[in-house]
Amino acid sequence: MEYQQLAEPWQNDLRCTGSTEQLAAVRRMSVREGAGSGLQLIEVKNGAGLHAWFNESHALDLLELTIDGINIGFMTKNGLQQGRALALPGDYARLWSGGMLATCGLRNTGPANTDDGGEYHPQHGTILHAAAEEVSAWIDQPNREILIRGLIRESALFGPHLRLERTIRVPLDSAKITWEDRLCNLSAEPEPVFLLYHFNFGWPFLSPELQLTFPPAEVIPRNGDAIRGLAEHSMITPPSDGEPEQVFFHYLLPGTTSVPASVRLHHPGYGLSAVLRYDPEILPVLTQWKSMKSGDYALGIEPGTSQLRGRAAEIADGRSLSLPAFSSFSVPLSLTFTREGRHAKR
Repeated sequence: MEYQQLAEPWQNDLRCTGSTEQLAAVRRMSVREGAGSGLQLIEVKNGAGLHAWFNESHALDLLELTIDGINIGFMTKNGLQQGRALALPGDYARLWSGGMLATCGLRNTGPANTDDGGEYHPQHGTILHAAAEEVSAWIDQPNREILIRGLIRESALFGPHLRLERTIRVPLDSAKITWEDRLCNLSAEPEPVFLLYHFNFGWPFLSPELQLTFPPAEVIPRNGDAIRGLAEHSMITPPSDGEPEQVFFHYLLPGTTSVPASVRLHHPGYGLSAVLRYDPEILPVLTQWKSMKSGDYALGIEPGTSQLRGRAAEIADGRSLSLPAFSSFSVPLSLTFTREGRHAKR
């Protein structure tokens, strides 16, 4: 019989610990109370200070994230919500929990609207409230990473048959998360599809100290409130009572960036930087959502496929992405954190 040695880093972990969960762990759990009762979550922690909760009940989205105990993401005043149905106008605002990442689509991004066929599409679509199937979560010790996989479907009798195949990787020794999404059209007809990766940053990482660096782009304000704030779109102010939200669309300038493009968020007080990387050839519109309103203090950095005018308007203008029958495409994303030193403010 031929024996194979475990990888040396794994051997070292086993020598130094009672359980390697002292260093890194992945655990599946359920919420037991409140409006979020029944939510299925996956807790992940690693040796680089990353602690995250992924939401099986909502598209395997990243619900909460801390780095060295510092909260990174934004949660709405709604708290955890189990609800999966978005049937009425206004449901999104009442039922959305926020979270570090909310995946929007697959048949609408932007406001609720009714298409030419009379079908109602809720704000930002339905995928973010769809439960994942065939979920698996484990530590791949030979490759030194935590792996989470699952499928999320959007389908209807006599209608579309779309599937999002999601793979999430978290290295054991660095504060990084990568997503490998594959969007499949499993029907015999082409389907207009929409995708928006709604990354949401919140207090205390989000603060007036936060410095934003966007790739070179033409920045287009969405409305009058955004026009007034255009010159300061990359500046974060303290929370202000009654302050209206502002939305800006970043269209990358030709020839000025490589693939992938990146947005950097640096907090000098914490000595902590975040870099979001995405492929602008797949996600050509970078939306910036800036909410400096007291109680709704948030910053959204949102790579996507459209200008968020809603399915009907995007299709009418020929701006939707049509996915051919029995075809697919893949979307890579990553969020990486680095720390300047252990003497930074905690």
